[in-house]
Amino acid sequence: GPITIRPESVIALTGATGFVGRQFLQDARRRGWSVRPFAGSSGGGSGDGEDYRPLRLGAGAQIDPADFRGCDTLVHLAAYIPSDHNDLEAAIRCWEVNALGTAWLIEAAATAGVKRFVQMSSANAYAAAQVTTEDRAPDERAPMFPASREYYFASKIAQELYAQHACRQAGLSAATLRLSAVYGAAQSSNVVVRLARQLLAGETVELAGNGAFGVDFVTVGDVSKAILLVLEQGAEGPFNVGSGARTTIVELAEQLCELMGAPRDAIILRDDGTPPDRGFAAPDISAIKNLGFAPTALADGLCELIEGLSTQPAAIDHRGS
Repeated sequence: GPITIRPESVIALTGATGFVGRQFLQDARRRGWSVRPFAGSSGGGSGDGEDYRPLRLGAGAQIDPADFRGCDTLVHLAAYIPSDHNDLEAAIRCWEVNALGTAWLIEAAATAGVKRFVQMSSANAYAAAQVTTEDRAPDERAPMFPASREYYFASKIAQELYAQHACRQAGLSAATLRLSAVYGAAQSSNVVVRLARQLLAGETVELAGNGAFGVDFVTVGDVSKAILLVLEQGAEGPFNVGSGARTTIVELAEQLCELMGAPRDAIILRDDGTPPDRGFAAPDISAIKNLGFAPTALADGLCELIEGLSTQPAAIDHRGS
């Protein structure tokens, strides 16, 4: 079962102003953890009264080990996600921030006495032979070789490798959570939120490629719970985190219509004549389930999302620092 949380234990949290970061910060403190939050180079400025320490990753960044003194755990959520996945300049920044930046971060944290490292990676970076076979959900041993968004996903694979090496060299315990498609009401740039907002407004939604693109949608709350399970049980190694089910965009839109009472003809399928992007398979989540993880069903997650959209004044972009 979960280990006893020590009151003196302190988590250093990067990407604390991001979509997952805000949720985890709230949940971890509720569970009794002390958290030292880090945000982008300006230190946040979110207006929520939180004292965020500034942290910059990437070329020329100087990471001060003193910032991590007194922390025994580092939860690394900060990442660079490009707006244009075909931009070679973005590829350079992906590598500098996600891969090299993580290695420098671990070195600084280890120098300060941090003993445990937990990072986020992607469950959508498995090899194409795995992600297109519906009856073979990739587990954590499946080969990783992205077939799309290569600049970003390749940097996350490199991040895993660099982090593994840096942690081994420094003697840190390490775990990696490979996330599928995370969604929630507080996220601005997300297909689930976009479709829900359009349907709530009574608009029609056009789905490219006949809505055939599919992925495993997981709630931000579930991701936060998975991180806490890994922390509290001292788990090591990689863990896929998802709902365990693949949903196509047309299925998503249909379920939103049903939950909102919107007409089915609000969904317009568009076929541009090219082979559709089928997206990604749902990863095998047996390993994280063995720690006690119980994913939220899509219908329940969407009901929570719809309720949240009516009460959330501002959306948060999912990109990290």
